[in-house]
Amino acid sequence: MTALRGLFLRIFLWFWVALTLVGAASAIVYGVSEPDERWRRQRSLFDETLLGHAEAALEVLAHEGEERANQRLRALYERSDVAIFIERDDRVLLGALSPERIVERAIAEAQREERYELRIGSRVAVVLPLENGDRVIAARSRRTIVERFFGSRSTLPVRLAIMLLIGGVVAFGLARYLSRPLRQFRGAAQRIAAGDLDVRVTPALRGATEEVVEVAHDFDRMAERIAQLLEAQQRLLRDVSHELRSPLARLRVALELARDAKGPDHAAPHLDRIELETERLSDLIGQILTLTRLEAEGPVREELELGALVAELVQDADYEARGSAREVALESEGRWQIPGRSDVLRWAIENVLRNAVRFTPEGTKVQVTIREGRDAVEVAVRDHGPGVPEDELEAIFRPFYRVSTARDRKSGGSGVGLAIASSAAQVHGGSISARNHPDGGLVVTLRLPKRREPTGRTGRRAAVV
Repeated sequence: MTALRGLFLRIFLWFWVALTLVGAASAIVYGVSEPDERWRRQRSLFDETLLGHAEAALEVLAHEGEERANQRLRALYERSDVAIFIERDDRVLLGALSPERIVERAIAEAQREERYELRIGSRVAVVLPLENGDRVIAARSRRTIVERFFGSRSTLPVRLAIMLLIGGVVAFGLARYLSRPLRQFRGAAQRIAAGDLDVRVTPALRGATEEVVEVAHDFDRMAERIAQLLEAQQRLLRDVSHELRSPLARLRVALELARDAKGPDHAAPHLDRIELETERLSDLIGQILTLTRLEAEGPVREELELGALVAELVQDADYEARGSAREVALESEGRWQIPGRSDVLRWAIENVLRNAVRFTPEGTKVQVTIREGRDAVEVAVRDHGPGVPEDELEAIFRPFYRVSTARDRKSGGSGVGLAIASSAAQVHGGSISARNHPDGGLVVTLRLPKRREPTGRTGRRAAVV
């Protein structure tokens, strides 16, 4: 919290200083540049005000005497720092104070019927003719740039204080507005660190700028992804523990039976069982290691010939499947150059093929088709088995997931093969999906992005045997 307060103070002070400098720069520009029209309006207003005060002083002179008239002019001088004099017959009739040198010189040099302005040093004198033949003279100090912008010296402190106050309020609001998202992000990060993975910041930042809202969306997606990864990790640990428990229990039973057996002939079946369960454990651990390795794979930087790889795998799968009265056939051929890792894709496609061979009935054929899309190549594998319930089509790609109607222990699967295929697809920036074929069976489609157009495609239909 101390760091955020320091950031808030820095933002506040920078904005406040910036606003103050902008105000000072505006005052300088305003004072230095005096457009003709503005200058004429100011001079006309000054002349009218000066003539009004002179006529009022002459009115007081006529009715209340010279002393009262001079008191009026002195009071005006104390308020505005402008000394007004009235001249008649080449002598000062009334004045706020004793005539200074600039006033005497202005009277001597000015024409009787014209406006005259004289500047000496820091003093300015203006002479204006009156209707009765008298003349009014106003003497004042030349205004500084600050006084031109902020007014007279008497009002300068008040105006400066108001400007600083308004600048401070605006700077405070801006600093609070800019630091608020950081407070929200920090609070959310602290809650995530404490284990609350349900925290989201987008609802609290709906009124922020578009850029901040986009960052909030990214933050929420990150939090959601972390929650998914932790949930998947915990589920994987539970599933691995469950999968290892059964073969280990059977191993212990077989070991006890082998110990109790009377002679080698009676122990042989139990030793065979121990060997079988050991092989199953080895296969399961190998699949888990493969899945873990895929999740840690980096981006793909190589290129491979997908058609040749699929053809090779189909040929191997078909050779194995014929031993159980089944077939595997590749129903489209061609050359598809895609970015990929041959070992990773081999794991993925081989697991999908083995899964299909396992569930297709005897005397049927697993059909493999390669289709080209605009930006991807699809490898579809269809079996003629019982299919999968619609609400479980996405779940079958989770590790150790088994469909209750078909994927039991008798099928021989561990529930990791399709999870390996899903991870391999993600490593390549692709995807995998499953659907039930209208004529029966399951269709698993592996979608892989391509980098170049396919070349040498023949369009033939051939079974690889």
